[in-house]
Amino acid sequence: MRILQATVLAALLGAASIGAQARSLLDGDYQLESWRVAGQLQQEKSQQPVTLKIDGNHVSGFSGCNRFMGQIQTLNGLKIGPLAGTRMACVQPEVGVKESDVLKLLDTSNQYQLDQQGHLVFMTANDDRLVFARKGAPAAKPVTQAAAANDERVIQIAPETRTCSAGAGKMDCLQVRESADQPWTMLYGGIDGFNYQPGTLYTLRIKETKVDNPPADGSSIKRSLVSVLTTLVEQ
Repeated sequence: MRILQATVLAALLGAASIGAQARSLLDGDYQLESWRVAGQLQQEKSQQPVTLKIDGNHVSGFSGCNRFMGQIQTLNGLKIGPLAGTRMACVQPEVGVKESDVLKLLDTSNQYQLDQQGHLVFMTANDDRLVFARKGAPAAKPVTQAAAANDERVIQIAPETRTCSAGAGKMDCLQVRESADQPWTMLYGGIDGFNYQPGTLYTLRIKETKVDNPPADGSSIKRSLVSVLTTLVEQ
């Protein structure tokens, strides 16, 4: 009996240690960079941006008009809330909409990812998301329609490939886009360092470098993986 009790206690302590370690990785002060609701991507441009502070299993911050606070747990999947906050009315309607979106996304997020650059992404089952940057971390560059050579950009990779033409032959090409409201396009040449798995929707940060004197059948841009921001496996 004593051996069984010791084993159970060790397992509980181990689980608590894992949970504490996960929380310690998230601890810090963050500022909102962007959010996406129903496929609509928005960039945070306010002079009073949304903020988030994580301290152990406590979260707090500024949601646009009001302060909020609550709980966070990451041991068995992500759970944020219940959240409580002040009740000041937003003077600007668009700020009120943003605050409502942010609080709803925090409340319904069930996945998270923290990359090496300190960008923390909360995701919902509908693939809506909040992207925060740890204060002091380099800000993510805005998503644009065309990326300059020797620059970084954020793209999505579709869960399935498509047959495409490459000179006289055919091959399977990745499908890419820069936001959920854009159509998928073919990517020729692949991404160095990226290990694609079918059935997974990826959000990547990649670096594009101009290739001097590319071959006739080659791309003038070399693409390399910087980091995998999010992954969502299709059920």
